[in-house]
Amino acid sequence: MNIAKTRWLTWLVLVALATGCNFNATAPTPTPLAPPPALVPATSAPATAAPPTVAPSDTPIPASPTPDSSPTPTEVTVAPISGDVPCRFGPATEFSVDGKLTAGNTTPALARNASSTWIRIEHETHPRWNCWLKAEAVTVSGNLAGVPVEPPPVAIVTNVEVDMTPSEASVPGCAFPYTFSVRFWITVNGPTQVKLQRSKSNGDKAPVETQTFTASGRYELADSYRVGATGSYWFQVDVLSPNAMSGRGTAKAVCGP
Repeated sequence: MNIAKTRWLTWLVLVALATGCNFNATAPTPTPLAPPPALVPATSAPATAAPPTVAPSDTPIPASPTPDSSPTPTEVTVAPISGDVPCRFGPATEFSVDGKLTAGNTTPALARNASSTWIRIEHETHPRWNCWLKAEAVTVSGNLAGVPVEPPPVAIVTNVEVDMTPSEASVPGCAFPYTFSVRFWITVNGPTQVKLQRSKSNGDKAPVETQTFTASGRYELADSYRVGATGSYWFQVDVLSPNAMSGRGTAKAVCGP
């Protein structure tokens, strides 16, 4: 066998062996592909299920308890023991008498002083005004200790009067200066201090002064006014405290024979 033929046979054998190996080999089992994950469509938040409907109960729901209201205090009243009882501006005899509680009448006690010796009531003839009764002069119905305590009111000036004397002076021969006599009165309704100032029509003003009054009443003070010619004049008193009030007196000077 020549070399060329030998080579050809060898090649055929090799091809046959190679082909036989491929046919006899076990083919690999293909691995199946995993299915794609299920896609969940985007949605809004899941709807909340409606609560189940509950059938109304036949048992009535008890009403909420009403808080107890504070008890209404018992009204305290007063009535005269005998006859009319004077009613004063404040809780002391130093205050002026401003009214009365008529015999047979009954009225609420509105306040009392700290010692419960005086009781404040509404004025009989002037609604919304007040005055004070002496407790020993009235019969009290109810618990006076439950009536509020009040301090005494501040007494005030109720009137200012000024008088120049004479009201018309006839000056003989026009011989001036001439002096008028001046008096003035201050009325207070209880113990108080009064600040006042005196002034004249010629522009003069006295310093502010203080007068102390220990009880209600009409108090007189004196002064004078010296003038230098004929004419009309006035003298004035201005109360500055505890309240404002003024009074003025007038007079005239003329030439006489």
